[in-house]
Amino acid sequence: MKKVLSFALAMTMVLGLAACGNTSNPPSNVSSNAGTSGTPSNSSADPATDALVPYEKTQFITFYCTSPGGTLYDIAATYMPLWQEYANINVTINPGGSIPNLKAVSNGETELAFTHHTMAYLGAQGDKDFFEGVTYGGVNLIAPMTPAAVQVVTTGDSKINSLSDLSGSGIKLGLGIAGSTGNAFIVPFLEEEYGISLDSIVANGGAISYISDSEAPAALLDGQIDVFILMGVWPKPTVQEVEYSKNGIKLIDMDEDKLTNYLSHHPEWARTTIPAGSYTGQDKDINAVSAFAIIACNETADEEMVYKLTRVIWEHYDEACASCKDIGSWMHKEDIPSITNAISLHPGAERYYKEIGLL
Repeated sequence: MKKVLSFALAMTMVLGLAACGNTSNPPSNVSSNAGTSGTPSNSSADPATDALVPYEKTQFITFYCTSPGGTLYDIAATYMPLWQEYANINVTINPGGSIPNLKAVSNGETELAFTHHTMAYLGAQGDKDFFEGVTYGGVNLIAPMTPAAVQVVTTGDSKINSLSDLSGSGIKLGLGIAGSTGNAFIVPFLEEEYGISLDSIVANGGAISYISDSEAPAALLDGQIDVFILMGVWPKPTVQEVEYSKNGIKLIDMDEDKLTNYLSHHPEWARTTIPAGSYTGQDKDINAVSAFAIIACNETADEEMVYKLTRVIWEHYDEACASCKDIGSWMHKEDIPSITNAISLHPGAERYYKEIGLL
């Protein structure tokens, strides 16, 4: 039986690494005490001169992530063997999603979890739309994974050139399906900073449609909507469907002053720039915001365990990048300061970032 399990785990790691190289109901009763035994490394170690000391006794923990085949799963699968080799920490990946994972790590059902830093903030606040007023706190940041940028998309020949144009007559706005994270940004942002509400769009003869990412390009190109909102890294394949169409694509910028004002009292969003040239015909940088996918843990997680996990992530970053190009494209420790406005670093992770001079 042990041989079968070992073979299955090995195949999971191989498939995850292969998928990453080619890219673009969780179990309960998990021990919350993992990582509290074994040989700790020197708490005052200098990463530049002192090698990380792995645990003498293998530590077993779980990582609630996503289903196999996606970027986030591939990143986690890439680090699995590195955590094992360099820290003697055996990590098992389980499928999940941003919100259920956040609930699980908050409740102590898993040691590690993928979630979005925006969701971590809203969960701690007991947001009524996403968490029905129930608070899910005590979640800390270990490392960023990828940014999910809010992208406002229309066709190249559209008369919409700024978000203020959404106040015009007869605008047909495409939002994400009900409960989409992008809606949680764009709806209050438009209302608070531009004075444009969904009701005012309808009152001006326009319409609001709630559609999935996969449906949005066809709806835009068929004239069912004039502009749509979605989230993701760039270039996003869904957006590229519009990019390669007859009239091309236009990304709508967010006014710098309005964005600065909004973010000053909405720390759950991180400022992002979509660089010029990300899409064909995009000749300037675009102001946007992101909800960062992150590796999170409970605030009670063992400090030494988290320190080791964090140190392996960044000390063996180049090795990970060689196996998974998405790590090099999107996973940057320099993004941490823009995320910690919404979620606190775990003390173990903070210790490492201070040692390397990031904080």
